[in-house]
Amino acid sequence: MFRSVCALVLWEALTVSAPAAPPGPMVFEGTIKDVRGTDGTLTLTLGKGKEAKDQTFLIVEARFVGRDGDELKVGDLRRGDRVQVKMTEDGRIVQVVRVLPAPEAK
Repeated sequence: MFRSVCALVLWEALTVSAPAAPPGPMVFEGTIKDVRGTDGTLTLTLGKGKEAKDQTFLIVEARFVGRDGDELKVGDLRRGDRVQVKMTEDGRIVQVVRVLPAPEAK
């Protein structure tokens, strides 16, 4: 009995004292549904089919990167482009909007 209690206390001490892994930046991938540079917003369709949903991001402070790694302007983004949106650690601000290569035809 004593061993069981000691093992349980030791297990709880180890699991409680282990530091949690820091959350990484959130990353979303989707298709551009709407981009409004004057408003500083980008609306993406995330997912496909019945699982698809639209999400709008504030892109006022974002960098825009093209398929080849070149810098873009918000006006270079087009409806239908596949993009990756990388957020700050706290998930409140878009850091980078990266245009992804077009999927290869099957």
